[in-house]
Amino acid sequence: MPLPTLPRQQRRKMRRDFAERGRKAIVRGLPETMTDGDAFAIAIALHETFTDKATPARASRLADAAETLLDKTMNRDTKGLAYACAKGCGWCCWQRVICTAPEIFRVAEWVRANAARPGVPTLGSIAAAEASTTGFVATAQPGNQRPCALLLDNACTVHPARPISCRAVLSMSAQACQQAMVEPTTAGPVPLVTSGLDTAETVRLLMLSAVAAQGLDDAGYDLTEALAKILPDPTAETRWLAGDAVFAGVRTAPRLPAARFAQNRLVEMIQSLQDA
Repeated sequence: MPLPTLPRQQRRKMRRDFAERGRKAIVRGLPETMTDGDAFAIAIALHETFTDKATPARASRLADAAETLLDKTMNRDTKGLAYACAKGCGWCCWQRVICTAPEIFRVAEWVRANAARPGVPTLGSIAAAEASTTGFVATAQPGNQRPCALLLDNACTVHPARPISCRAVLSMSAQACQQAMVEPTTAGPVPLVTSGLDTAETVRLLMLSAVAAQGLDDAGYDLTEALAKILPDPTAETRWLAGDAVFAGVRTAPRLPAARFAQNRLVEMIQSLQDA
């Protein structure tokens, strides 16, 4: 439900108060018991980041803030767990990655800024990886997987800028992950830290509430295909912020209806506190 119509000064004060509360949460991580007010405060803080016109790359900054929120929360919630994930164990990366526009722009920004570093993917390597999968359909058969285009020597080449879905995956058994990739028809369940997946979905919802409140695209896109499309164009983020369909033709994945419903409620509340 949107908030009741309030005088402008009162709206502005409420927005400032909620934004400050949300910024503190981003620094600390999601509250362990999160209320509707907490969710709204964080959504407002993320929306402030996303609408700061003094920052041209504000979609990238939105993704950066959301990823910081996820990392802070997961670091706290998984402290003491002996999970198996480490550099050189990239079994979960043998699949396509779906992520949102801000996350894609964040990866592209990082690739451009670190282009001179050894091992950083290039437009050519990403395009070649994308071309190699043309017509390929993954099935649950041994050897019928393809690695992410950003994987090199079983390690993520854009690890500091990796998307939310990648940050969320933690496994308690590298052997189980390997078995799931090498022998998917006979492998047992992978013991994932499910709290990370739940946290990622919450963070993604809060981030996309900021995006949708501005009437912009909240779809999930194939990361490799999207990068191959926008990396040659350094103006892609600016054009997307202006409403251009820079990802036209890129494969998408649908949002879950429950997530879209919760997101729409936050969008209405964000818009209730915007100046007319």
